Amino acid sequence: MAVIGIIAEYNPFHNGHIKQLEFARKLDKDATIIVAMSGNWMQRGEPAIIDKWQRAKAAVLHGTNLVVELPLNVSVQPADIFANGAIKLLKQLGCDKVIFGAEHPDLNFKELVENRPGNIAEFHQFDQTYATAYQNYLTDQTGIKLKDSNDILAYGYTLANSQLTDPMELIPMARVVAGHQDVEIASGARIASAQSIRSAAQRGEFVKLDQTVPIETRKLIKNRPLVNWSQAWPLLKYRLMTSSPSQLRIIYQMTEGIEYRLKDAVANSTNIKAFFENVKSKRYTYTRIQRLCVYVLLQTTTDQMNTRIKTTRVLAFDDKGRSQLHHLKGWNGINLITRMTQAWATGPYLIDDTADQVWNLMAQTESNQLNQKPIYISKKME
Repeated sequence: MAVIGIIAEYNPFHNGHIKQLEFARKLDKDATIIVAMSGNWMQRGEPAIIDKWQRAKAAVLHGTNLVVELPLNVSVQPADIFANGAIKLLKQLGCDKVIFGAEHPDLNFKELVENRPGNIAEFHQFDQTYATAYQNYLTDQTGIKLKDSNDILAYGYTLANSQLTDPMELIPMARVVAGHQDVEIASGARIASAQSIRSAAQRGEFVKLDQTVPIETRKLIKNRPLVNWSQAWPLLKYRLMTSSPSQLRIIYQMTEGIEYRLKDAVANSTNIKAFFENVKSKRYTYTRIQRLCVYVLLQTTTDQMNTRIKTTRVLAFDDKGRSQLHHLKGWNGINLITRMTQAWATGPYLIDDTADQVWNLMAQTESNQLNQKPIYISKKME
């Protein structure tokens, strides 16, 4: 039986994600669908607006069989590291196919991979970000422009998959209607970008919202406080103001003296938006700054972030997903956490637990995510 993998954030789970799951089911109606989903913090360094358990539950209700957590040392990373870790995890989970969205699914991602630079230092330019210099190199070599966010991830997935001993089949699909960076929900639209849905939710535009998300997401958005960066401002400010430059330098990706820029900006900013603007420059993008601030909040070190994935937490599953879990016991050296122990909590899962605790503070909830059991959705086996 085929096992189809999907890499997702579901921030929040919306109609476009349902379309992707329907696409997967049409490929093979008997397949087991496994989703590797970011936890409470996203790849671009943003907090999830809804907790990971409820997002995973919505995914299983709409066709996923098993949702596991993409560990934080993969989920909050630049696109290349995110893609590499996610692909390796899906392979460890027994997937033979991977479906992902792309703005241009017909791009020859394999050609781009074959023409990647052999020596990064040869094209690195200090007046450009790493990503820009890398993409310009690929364009010069192939004539293919790689500029849209999901195309960049698709390239990363293709590169990571090509390095596996037994590569999976990659199946890109076109994003349905909405662009990833759209900030407004179009009138009458049934599909909208996650960013536009988050923006509408923060503004309380529930009429627009109702048409683009399933009822489970709709209820959560309307009935719970939505988490955003502004809620972390007091804690971030405290961390930066009470840490010396030498203490900040041990934080992951704290390089090139940016710790001084952060300390200067925090002393001259009255809110999180102003802080990000004061730090941002041509070299330090908004996304890079957000990720770095996550690492500051969590006091995350390079060693923690460079640890190979050995564990992943099970978030939600149905009957078919449970069958896959039994099959995966001891498979490929991956430990599937279904019941948290003290050894896990203080060892491999420590930074993920810290991330959840900080998210809880922002959400002003007393929820004990550490002891939460996976959510089981009873369905008739297909």
